[in-house]
Amino acid sequence: MALEDRNETLSAMFPPVDTAYSSTRVWESSNGWRGLGDNALIFDSRIDLSGYAMEELTFATYETMYQDPGVILQLSGSGPTAGTVSKVEIIEMITDVPFNEAALLTVIADMGNTVPGMLSTTQDFRQIIYGRYSLYVPNSTLGLGGYMQLISAGGFGSKEPTAAENLFCYKIVKTTSTTGRPGTGETLTIPACRIGLKGRMFREDELPYMMRLKRSYELQQLV
Repeated sequence: MALEDRNETLSAMFPPVDTAYSSTRVWESSNGWRGLGDNALIFDSRIDLSGYAMEELTFATYETMYQDPGVILQLSGSGPTAGTVSKVEIIEMITDVPFNEAALLTVIADMGNTVPGMLSTTQDFRQIIYGRYSLYVPNSTLGLGGYMQLISAGGFGSKEPTAAENLFCYKIVKTTSTTGRPGTGETLTIPACRIGLKGRMFREDELPYMMRLKRSYELQQLV
């Protein structure tokens, strides 16, 4: 039976971070997260839309939700006191074209200055279905050792309709330390996160649908 047009909510889930900085100068892999470079962590997953793609359906996002109840803590290795991290930057993205390792390292290097899909980046704005950047800095006035407070957050997603078979979900955490790198044994804790794309599965006219598939294919060849 052919699928009919209907409302859908697609969800991307990111597990919590509970990691320590190792003697090899990387954040240790934990809970599905892996270190990337000497100052960052990444978690990636997919939303499988192959069943909808087989029915030649397009998904259009009309609303997004972001949920991350909990706090970010960055502690020294010697006790419940603040570590050396002066800021934590986080990017969440849901895209219809995957990022290779080189592109992810560029995202990390550019954090705080620009994000994928903006001018001077190599990504097409339309491929970034959802994007969010946030910045946290230490707050020592609340009596909670190592507490990182959100001071800035902004979105950069296009909500562009997509006919892709997969959506690629990324969460990247970058730390900046007052000593260049965190000290061995310093810890970083970040809560679990859920992103929801509320939208509509619908059947497009043939020409717009074929053009959408063509653009998606061309963008993937650039990766």
